Amino acid sequence: MRSRLVGLAVVLALGGGAYALVVHDEPPTSLGEGGALHAPTEEPPAAERPPPGPPPLAGGRSYADAKRAEALARATATWQDVLELQKEGRLAEALALAKRLQKNEAAFMADPARAAVVARLETALNAATKQAELEKALATARLTDAQRAAVAGRLAATAEVLARSANDADLDQLTRHLRRFLLPTSPGSGGDLASDGLLRQFVQDRQNRRGKDTNPPVADVDAAEQRRVDQLDKLRQRDAVGLLDAIHSGLAWIALHQKEDGSLSDQGTKERCDALKHNPTCLGKWDSTGDVFAVATTGLATIAFLDFRDQDVNGWFDPYLGRAIEWLKKQQKADGSWPGSGQQYTTAIALMALAQAAASTGSEELRERVRRGLAFFEQSQGPLGGYRYRPNDPSGDLSVTAWVAQAFEAARAAGVPPSPKLTQGLEIFLNYVWGGAAKFSYVYRQGPSASLAPAGMLVGHIAWADKPAGVLDQWKAYLKGLPADRPPNLYTLYYGVRLSILLQGALDDPWRAWAFALSQQQVMNGTAAGSFLVPVTASHKPGVALSTALSVLTLEHALYLR
Repeated sequence: MRSRLVGLAVVLALGGGAYALVVHDEPPTSLGEGGALHAPTEEPPAAERPPPGPPPLAGGRSYADAKRAEALARATATWQDVLELQKEGRLAEALALAKRLQKNEAAFMADPARAAVVARLETALNAATKQAELEKALATARLTDAQRAAVAGRLAATAEVLARSANDADLDQLTRHLRRFLLPTSPGSGGDLASDGLLRQFVQDRQNRRGKDTNPPVADVDAAEQRRVDQLDKLRQRDAVGLLDAIHSGLAWIALHQKEDGSLSDQGTKERCDALKHNPTCLGKWDSTGDVFAVATTGLATIAFLDFRDQDVNGWFDPYLGRAIEWLKKQQKADGSWPGSGQQYTTAIALMALAQAAASTGSEELRERVRRGLAFFEQSQGPLGGYRYRPNDPSGDLSVTAWVAQAFEAARAAGVPPSPKLTQGLEIFLNYVWGGAAKFSYVYRQGPSASLAPAGMLVGHIAWADKPAGVLDQWKAYLKGLPADRPPNLYTLYYGVRLSILLQGALDDPWRAWAFALSQQQVMNGTAAGSFLVPVTASHKPGVALSTALSVLTLEHALYLR
């Protein structure tokens, strides 16, 4: 006798609706020829067939599918609550709710965008903890009411940057930076990193040698404070917060190795290493260049101190900055130039340094020295509008001219604009060395130089009031399209990092990766800690003092935009 189909009706309430699920006995099967499994072909009479039931679930969904849909709807609604709490600033509640979702709905929370929100919530809450630690340190400091109010205001202004930190590593570096240079405690106090130890040596040196020195004035304190916060946020946006420790260490090394007269050189490094009982000296296996590059090195060190000055609100490095400025002033000759190897190079760097110092301090005396330096360049300009090693060179070269162009740029920012002859000369020079797009030659009628392309772009950016159509897009594409596995020399990196930020407002790869690779070359162990033993080019080693100053400046480009 044939089995009769038996129907069981089960009513399920899902998502607010009722569904009927009819479960039937499976029809009997038999083994066919060859052992194949098949259903019998005989059909029961129509009268005996049960009426057709509804689908298993509306829309053909299974029970499991419906449960998953219900769980997804609940998770989505809860996630919207998380986002709303985050928007309202109720971060602890938002994170607690998100953590419950991660526990109960792991697959839903595995979405990268949601995981990123959770990470941001965690970092923001950690930032609040870090801010509380800084405020606690402030509360225990011995300050006047006015000093305490000033620092509290700066902390409050910085809290936004802390809260927007991309990750906990950035947050840690920002917090170290603020503790070192915002709070009135000594840089490096309480820390156990190599950079903390180096900064403690610097503080001791400052007490011994620079404790009685006066700090140069700040032209506009309110504007400097606004720049401080803006610069930190730009550093965060450029994903370059991780460079801060290296910048701190490099500046500490420069300060420790400054001679009593304010200059920096390999000879000065040797003398200071002897005084500090560094054995071996920081020169390592490099040959000393003596005082040959003293003007250029001191100029670069001055700019490095100036670039960090807005962050150094307590003026820790200012006595060293003041000594360097005074030494550069004394070295300027009656014709407005400075002595040293490659006179046009040294004069351009020294003029650039004093122009930036004039902008920072508002000193009219420094502006007058800038005018004298510009007058020298007006008299020594070559017939093609550029500059080379000696005055009035018939051709000029792109490397020297790029430094002169930066000196003009700094003078303009200090309120001492170069004459039309000087600015027009740069435009004339570019007509001879620019080959279109990102092609620039070292001298006239020479093939394009890849290593000097960023220098040429900077000269063009400074000289051209109206850029040729489409050229900025070509330059941006060139900078972003360079092969990451072919890092440039330090000289090219100095210009490339600056151009990446100047043209694109960001420190994009490969330049970002190369800047971080440079920071990893900093010596952080032994007596030479904080220095950079990095050749400027493959064939040029101008000394550890100049290499360190130029390396620190390159890293600071990620923080500043001149």
